[in-house]
Amino acid sequence: GVFNPYSGVKTSILILDKVLAKKTDHIAFFKVENDGFDLGAQRREIDKNDLPQVAEELCEYLTRLRAGEAVDNSQSIPMAAEPEAQYTIDKPIMQGLIVEKPKVAEGGEYNLSGERYRTERFIQSEWPFVRVGDVFQRSGETVLPKSLLGPITYVGLQNITQNSGQLTGGVVVDNPADIKSLKNVFQPSDILYGKLRPNLNKVWLADRKGICSTDIFVIRPLDRRVVSALYAHIFRNSHFNNAVLRQLKGAQLPRVGWQSFEDLEIPLPPLEVQREIVSEIEGYQRVIDGARAVVENYRPHIIIDSEWPMVEVREACVVNPRKSEIAAMDGAKIVSFVPMSDMGENRMYFDAKDYKCLKEVGSSYTYFKDNDVLIAKVTPCFENGKAGIAKGLSNGIGFGSSEFYVLRPTGEVLPEWIFLCVATPAFRRWATPQMTGTGGLQRVPRRVVENYKIPLPTLTIQQDIVAEIEAEQALVNANRKLIERFEKKIQDAVGRVWG
Repeated sequence: GVFNPYSGVKTSILILDKVLAKKTDHIAFFKVENDGFDLGAQRREIDKNDLPQVAEELCEYLTRLRAGEAVDNSQSIPMAAEPEAQYTIDKPIMQGLIVEKPKVAEGGEYNLSGERYRTERFIQSEWPFVRVGDVFQRSGETVLPKSLLGPITYVGLQNITQNSGQLTGGVVVDNPADIKSLKNVFQPSDILYGKLRPNLNKVWLADRKGICSTDIFVIRPLDRRVVSALYAHIFRNSHFNNAVLRQLKGAQLPRVGWQSFEDLEIPLPPLEVQREIVSEIEGYQRVIDGARAVVENYRPHIIIDSEWPMVEVREACVVNPRKSEIAAMDGAKIVSFVPMSDMGENRMYFDAKDYKCLKEVGSSYTYFKDNDVLIAKVTPCFENGKAGIAKGLSNGIGFGSSEFYVLRPTGEVLPEWIFLCVATPAFRRWATPQMTGTGGLQRVPRRVVENYKIPLPTLTIQQDIVAEIEAEQALVNANRKLIERFEKKIQDAVGRVWG
């Protein structure tokens, strides 16, 4: 099968041979993660390519089977030392996984996801490993929300952030009767683990009592051998997440079952060591929380002088410049491409990460060039503050979602000034009531953008104010980098437990 990059679809190729099947009690799985090209639309070459190794191992494996030789994961396969070499060297089976047929047939599932059978033991760890089920239990306490008195905390999968384990969105419900169907009950220090699509890695350490979706495991220590605050991080760690992903069931909505989950192994350091690591992590987390408060709460603010003239956006900008100005450009030219998902929120500049041929995007996408200001016009992207200034575009040209408005400054006005005037809560509060359409497809009409009045001081004043705000944003960006550094420190601290 062939699928678009980022479609989240995996291709499995089955090689079936009745004659060979009778000669072995095993099934071999070979995994290709990289084929020599990136996942962008242009498929640019990269230095990672598993295909040659897989082809070599697969051919040798089939040759041995046809010769009646047994092959398992403990054996190495003789391969050419170099392309022109007349001798061979023994190499371990790197991409292949050879599994006994009875193991694949366990439970009558015949699951052909090879990674499910790969076992990893981090033997460098100085701590013993135990089953999850030996130290944790799944709470089976449930409740009908309508039987509760509000307000209560309700946590759905959408309320737990990926990888970082933060709680997001409105989780306090005043009227529990608004919540339908049976829900799980959790207590402070329980670990909430998203069992639906666990690749999203949604794990939260509860800091309060409440109820949650039944697509979430409520995990509770069996005894005092484990500190929940540490194991929330361990369950979120990539080592553990990879092990969980090998247990998935279901194609469209993959989920992990508790029986598979509780059989996974985790390290068990002494209680005192667990507490020391938690103390270290909490120190890092305090720094992260402080930096995150800066990032989330900072908003550039312009103090408007009453002496400045006020003009409509249409007087300071061309709204949605015509594509006719690039009509003579070669259709084979590479231009930047910016889908809505790549546009930042409340950030002055954005990075154009993808590229396409002009002829692919010229007719049906929104056109812009360097120094144009883009602003989302559709809900919820508009309300969330998706906007930014184009910089460093391929050939100076970009195309993006048709849900962008493009504002091109004219005369003595800076693109940064336009951004600071329209990418603001004040503009969003003014424009939101004027949106048209129904349901989730409401949009800000073009006339609303064009008619919005903005202050327009002299170019010198604009430059001074923009310079001040850019200095502030540099400090905000430094806090973003601080968050990344200290999140890495947390990962390293948890990684030491695995070894």
